[in-house]
Amino acid sequence: HLNVVPIDEFGEFTFQGQIYHFVRMPLVAGEPLSAVLSKRRFQLLDALDRCAGLADGIGAFHAASQIHRDIKPDNVLVRSSDGAFVLVDLDLVRYDDFTTLTGRLGMTPGYAAPEHAQGDNCSYRSDLFEFGVVLYEVLAGRHPFGSSSADRQDRICNGAAFDALPPIIPGDISDLIRSLLAFRVADRPRSAGVVAASLHNPAPRRRAWISDVMLGARVGQRSEDATRSNLANLDLVTVEARNLPPGFSAATWRPSGGFLL
Repeated sequence: HLNVVPIDEFGEFTFQGQIYHFVRMPLVAGEPLSAVLSKRRFQLLDALDRCAGLADGIGAFHAASQIHRDIKPDNVLVRSSDGAFVLVDLDLVRYDDFTTLTGRLGMTPGYAAPEHAQGDNCSYRSDLFEFGVVLYEVLAGRHPFGSSSADRQDRICNGAAFDALPPIIPGDISDLIRSLLAFRVADRPRSAGVVAASLHNPAPRRRAWISDVMLGARVGQRSEDATRSNLANLDLVTVEARNLPPGFSAATWRPSGGFLL
């Protein structure tokens, strides 16, 4: 899959009487997502498109009876050629029927699902929890469980609520993140395919585009920080946006009726 680094070879070799195993993968030109996020934010619609591709890749990974167990911004490359998110650092676990695997191997505190961090059964839905953390970070520009790396895993393992998303995030996407970050495994989406379909859905993508318009619009004196929360106090606002798609000249917000395009 284009959103997962391919594996060219598994193998082993002996050195000084010790057997070592290796995985050979091609070099992917790009920059870690963690480095990119430290420098800039993605526009909302662009972020959804890239994360949808990553979810597609995770789905293909799971379909091959593998789980990653360490999905985080450090292990996602932003590919130089097209900007796509590519899953790398494949700490592979193979099993045939998506039963479960016990153990904490490969976990990163602050990203690992509660059951993984506690050494309990780990499954493909554990990967979906980690993807949820990454999705939140890409959209909000911060970690869902606070700024203290020491406290994040404790909050996750104690079932604490994640920090509120910015109000500009469409409700459909907020609901998706809420399900991805569910403490109970059974409350998370059934598969990465379901997650990808939600991100590809035209309705939230349309609302995401509108949100991008709002963040880049001129709304009286409110400029770059315009959100639904401050617009709700206005009777009528016409948003003159930059770089609109063909056929769109303005977006209008009416508190009683929502956006009119």
